[in-house]
Amino acid sequence: MLFGKSFRNRLIMIFLGVVIVPITLLGGVTYKYLLEYIVEEYDQRALKEVITDTESVNLSFGGKATVLKSLAKSLGYSILDTQDRKIINRYLREQKKNIDNEVLNLYVATNRGDKYDANSWTKYFGDIDFRNQEWYKEAAKRDGIYLSKPYLDIATKQDVITISVSIYNTEGKFIGVLGVDYLFDNIMEQINSIDINGEAFHIVIDDNSDVIYDGFGLKGIEYTDFINQPEKFVKSHHMDKDIIGIYTKMESMGFGIVTLQETQDYYKRIKNLIGSFVFIYLVIVLLMFLYILYISKRVSIPVVQLKKGVREILDGNYDTKLSITKDSDFGELMDSFNLMANTIKDNYENLVNQSDDLIIKNRLLQETYVELEASYEQLQATTEQLDYSETKYRTLIENITDLIWVTTPDGEITYINDMVKEILDYDPNDLIGKSIFSIMCPRHNYEDGSYIVEEFGKKNLKNFDLCCLKANSNKRIILAANINNIFLDGKPVSVHGIGRDVTEKRRLQDKILKKNKELRILNNISSILASKVKMDDLFETIVDKIHELLEIEMCTLRLLEDEKLELKAASGIFKNFAYEGSIDVGDKKINRVMLSKDMLILRDVKIQEDPYYGENIELLKITKNLDFLIFIPLKLEGSVIGVLNIAALREIRDVEIEILRAFSNHITVAIEKARLYENLKDSYFKTIKTLATAVEAKDSYTEGHSLRVAKYSTLIAKRLELDDKRIEEIHIAGILHDIGKIGIDDGILAKPGKLSEEEYITITKHPEIGEKILSHIGLSENILNGVLLHHKGYDLKGYPKNVRIDNLPLEACIIGAADAFDAITTTRSYSKARTIEEAIDELDKNKGTQFCPLVVDSIKHICKNNRGEIEALIRHFRH
Repeated sequence: MLFGKSFRNRLIMIFLGVVIVPITLLGGVTYKYLLEYIVEEYDQRALKEVITDTESVNLSFGGKATVLKSLAKSLGYSILDTQDRKIINRYLREQKKNIDNEVLNLYVATNRGDKYDANSWTKYFGDIDFRNQEWYKEAAKRDGIYLSKPYLDIATKQDVITISVSIYNTEGKFIGVLGVDYLFDNIMEQINSIDINGEAFHIVIDDNSDVIYDGFGLKGIEYTDFINQPEKFVKSHHMDKDIIGIYTKMESMGFGIVTLQETQDYYKRIKNLIGSFVFIYLVIVLLMFLYILYISKRVSIPVVQLKKGVREILDGNYDTKLSITKDSDFGELMDSFNLMANTIKDNYENLVNQSDDLIIKNRLLQETYVELEASYEQLQATTEQLDYSETKYRTLIENITDLIWVTTPDGEITYINDMVKEILDYDPNDLIGKSIFSIMCPRHNYEDGSYIVEEFGKKNLKNFDLCCLKANSNKRIILAANINNIFLDGKPVSVHGIGRDVTEKRRLQDKILKKNKELRILNNISSILASKVKMDDLFETIVDKIHELLEIEMCTLRLLEDEKLELKAASGIFKNFAYEGSIDVGDKKINRVMLSKDMLILRDVKIQEDPYYGENIELLKITKNLDFLIFIPLKLEGSVIGVLNIAALREIRDVEIEILRAFSNHITVAIEKARLYENLKDSYFKTIKTLATAVEAKDSYTEGHSLRVAKYSTLIAKRLELDDKRIEEIHIAGILHDIGKIGIDDGILAKPGKLSEEEYITITKHPEIGEKILSHIGLSENILNGVLLHHKGYDLKGYPKNVRIDNLPLEACIIGAADAFDAITTTRSYSKARTIEEAIDELDKNKGTQFCPLVVDSIKHICKNNRGEIEALIRHFRH
């Protein structure tokens, strides 16, 4: 039988059950769900293409309709009032040239029967009264656009379609109709661009569901099902044909389009794909079966040999070896089996040898035991010597000048020398049996307090400052202590400690450290005040450093603005209670400071009596009084420009007051320096914005372009978390990036359409011109790089080509991407504005080549999370 008891046949049976059957089932299920998924995805993609194509065509017709309405308005408001045929015909000819190249003729019919046209084809019209024409009557009835059915034009003998719109005068009265003839083939060429997977035919239907054009000739077909389900695929059956179609509305022109295709053509690609899938699946199953037959033969032969070898090993024949060809898949397994057989043989021989060694070692242990008995007598002599040494060292401990103690692991004192009397005024006998913590200061906060209190006997301490109290006194004594734990068999048995009185030494050290800290902070403050130029940063730094220096509860800084003191910064644990309103200079305390121009110091101030803080309930919960309240005037050239306020729950020392008095002058100078810097910075920015405006004045289409690029570049730089200085440089470079266009001819800048090769070469010189202009005014290298290289690609292509660099600077990467984003989303002389999504797609398409990937990702993040801000920028400056 095929599946008997042989190993190979059983192996084939297992493979078939484990591999072929599951694959067959999986293939069936996959086919079912894959077909459904493919059909659904196929329908969605085709539907999206039809809708997208329709929107594109609708946008084109919408432009025509907008131009036509604008022209009708101009005619009604001024042109037709002249009633001069030559003037009106000449105006129509000029407008025909301006509308687009597809316009065949442009004409006007008034309600009085007058008719005018751009081509002066009056001879073809004869006595025809345009008022009886369909395009005139339908347009006169509605306040909108009317699209006629195709008809043969008597002048050109070509099929045309007329788009007409009513004309009203300034008083809103109907005075005529404006008509535009388009070649029917040109219109249908746009409509035929709407397709389903490359092939489709179209029926154009007006608002009354009348067929304007039938591109397939489906006479008698009912279009109601398609119209009732717009922008959805609808299946129908007509004249032995299965048809699938979609109805889309051309909102700009008021008609709809039914795009149709035969069902069998529509699903032809899916049928071919499924057929290929079934064929490949059958080939895979066949190959799997043949491979199983091959593997079963290769596996069965070595397994039989391996089975035979195992039986030999079990019978004790350790010299058994298996042989197999080197190219066999089981060659490594056979080698491992032979290695195992050799290892078993070696282990057996080693066990025999180890048994002989154990017998010899047992004999040696018996001899060692005899030697240990002899050593016991020597141990007794050594013990007597140790007793003598203990007596000697005890004498040494009792005469040492340091405090020595011994406790149990729980902290109970078992020994303490007589120095405890001299250092802490305790009788050593009174302390025996008490806790070591009874002589320690309970109010002292150790850095590792939990360890000192709870785990005193579990860890050794070296040079540790232990704070103790003198007997019957609050005087604290600091001991420089070393504490060691003694263990026996891994368990703590006692704690030994030795300490030296370093109280005076530590007091002098603390005094020196505090003075050093004050000097360090003062130097730090002077350095910061000399370097800070941003007002907000400066204010925060001043109050933070004074709080750090004096360790006070609150420090506030107020500046004089319009005869009132305005809060600029606050620091300290009470900073949230700082009064945020304006304080009038007529306030009693403030007035004293303003008039005397000298420091005002108040002691023991009751908060409830203060007009600004007296009703602050949260502050009153913490304290009722302030020990010190100091007002320090900030004077500049004899005038008070602000007040520094200090509030503390401790006494402020005279030396600290003098420091504050001297420090106030530094604060005033720093504030004035920062204020002058900000004024200079404002003037600087106004100057560069004026330069950018001068450039944009040459091309009305780029109005606001530099400011938008600067804004986009700043957002990108902040997203990349650059420092403030570099962000400001990028902002300036964004404003000035096109400054070189000052040297470019206006005709080239404003030219619509494609530039000639000579014009293109000329305009590519503007980055170098800009860099040359700016290089003489002391701008940073980062700004100059942004101006010179913003048209260089991330792959170093682009211009200027004569600049050789290894890597594109980040400033140029940011400004180049921002420049491209703005060019795409705004109208230019050579292109119309596109959407933000289209701009992102364009940047994404060129990521890694023209644009830096990191910058592109930042723009995508900004457009997603700051969409409103981006849209507002585009709307505000859009041409």
